[in-house]
Amino acid sequence: MRKALKFFIWIAVTCLALALVSVIGLWTMLDSACANDVLAELPSPDGKNKALVFQRDCGATTGYSTQVSVLRSEQALGGDSGNVFVGDRNHGAAPSGPGGGPSLQVHWFGPEALVVSHHPAVRVFAAEPESGGVRITYRVSE
Repeated sequence: MRKALKFFIWIAVTCLALALVSVIGLWTMLDSACANDVLAELPSPDGKNKALVFQRDCGATTGYSTQVSVLRSEQALGGDSGNVFVGDRNHGAAPSGPGGGPSLQVHWFGPEALVVSHHPAVRVFAAEPESGGVRITYRVSE
């Protein structure tokens, strides 16, 4: 009986470990399938931060999205998604911008104030009001 219990526990632990490794592998594979292409880099007026506007492409099953990240001036974008704004063309309802995703207008209004403007048909997935001490305001414009 003890041998059967030990064997059952060993099988359960092995299956759990394999499941965990599979989930981590899938997560890594899906995250690395995305590519970022920077469209604009806008330094803040005081030079401490920058706003990066970029296109993110995660493969054939998804459309292009236009994203914005606010980072310290010395930071690199890397492979992450936008930490401030994420939007797409809403199945073609919004006009295409330079990277294939929707067009955005991004402007600094002082060292701690950023304005992001987009077409009303853009499908917005994320629009954070603040990042790293920078307030972000969103405007809808034609």
